[in-house]
Amino acid sequence: MLKERLAIRMFRDAGGELGVRVDVDYVFRNEGSAPVTTEVAFPAPPRKLDTLLDPPKALLDFKAWQGKRPVPLTRQIHALVHGRDEAALLRGLGIDIENFGNHNDPDADQIGRLLPADGARLVQAGLLADNGWPVWTSETTWHWTQVFPPGKVVHLRHEYTPWPGGEGAEWVPIESFLQRYTTKSCLDVQGAAALRRVSAASEEEKRLRGYRGRRIPHAMWVDYILTTANSWKTPIRDFELTVEAPRDWVGAFCWDGPVERLPDGRQVAHVADFVPAKELRVYFFGLL
Repeated sequence: MLKERLAIRMFRDAGGELGVRVDVDYVFRNEGSAPVTTEVAFPAPPRKLDTLLDPPKALLDFKAWQGKRPVPLTRQIHALVHGRDEAALLRGLGIDIENFGNHNDPDADQIGRLLPADGARLVQAGLLADNGWPVWTSETTWHWTQVFPPGKVVHLRHEYTPWPGGEGAEWVPIESFLQRYTTKSCLDVQGAAALRRVSAASEEEKRLRGYRGRRIPHAMWVDYILTTANSWKTPIRDFELTVEAPRDWVGAFCWDGPVERLPDGRQVAHVADFVPAKELRVYFFGLL
């Protein structure tokens, strides 16, 4: 792999709603003398219902390109319990594995509509807790067949909306919030200062507007599996990570090496001859 450009962005859409996006560009070169045909696989991080911020419909938008040409994709979905894949059982009962049977949506809850005997089967299989809560781990992988001609450069790109995790159901003072997250997110001094400014502005808004102006500190995070790059010939010659957040939010992540904070707030980590040793979690902090 000659180059990888990974960007994880939080943004506001035209209606002001928050969203997150992952974009990845790769450049490969087959250094052999013969063409190589192989299966390219991209796994999303494992997910459990209790770590999700919202019901995860978004990952259906995963798209990939070779140059400017869209790549036809195959998607595999697993439902793991104690190392077993129980996807077939869930599919047989009409349960949406990735969306955990829409259990967070009372109008579309597939689990609540199961016959008692079917619900008991899922409890016995370890897929549901006794109270009906989905406890399987959902894993999704996209893959496609790729040809790498000898001596040629191949440019691949993919993008998708990830499933974010999140917390922030109750108000806490901003200093308590920072104490909770600073170490595990590696939030730097500039980021902490920015959050304090946002919190101070919110307190002033609350003073002027009363309860309607009250906003609560929130943490969101996006996980990304870096180590799958090691299935290619290592190292990645030229790796770059960009993290971007809206003006009133702050991004943070732990990184073994220098991270540059640009004037527009973006954070950039650049590594030559990179061999990933662990996965990545990017945090976004703000008030909602």
